Amino acid sequence: PGEATQEEPREGGVIEVNFKDQQDKIEPLVAGNTYLWEVQVLCDEINRSGNPTVNGWIQLIDEDTAEMLNEDLEEVTDPSAKNEVYGKNGIWYSLVSNIYETSNQDDWTTLLEEVGSPEVMDSPMLGSAIIDETYEGDFPPL
Repeated sequence: PGEATQEEPREGGVIEVNFKDQQDKIEPLVAGNTYLWEVQVLCDEINRSGNPTVNGWIQLIDEDTAEMLNEDLEEVTDPSAKNEVYGKNGIWYSLVSNIYETSNQDDWTTLLEEVGSPEVMDSPMLGSAIIDETYEGDFPPL
């Protein structure tokens, strides 16, 4: 949980929201538990009900699965091959993050075609959002 800011882009695109620098402020995830995440673009601070919002679920893999995944990843050096390992194992957030970090447009296009989101294909990668603060518990009311 937390809040992030990003300078208003001049055009639409894809941004990364990364909590790596905030890990000491966030309670660790528990392997096997499923967590809901939500991102809201804050257009109207007073009436948040109309603000664009996306959400999804994430589950932390267990140590045995992580160990097997790391063994597979150690066998490859090419970023596209790493993406195949993530995809084959259903590790979607790491797959998207790796594609984003390497700015691999071919893998990005392939992924979007496979998941049925071709409308995003030509969207530029705009950078990372900056985490302003983190908090635990429920999200603030809309």
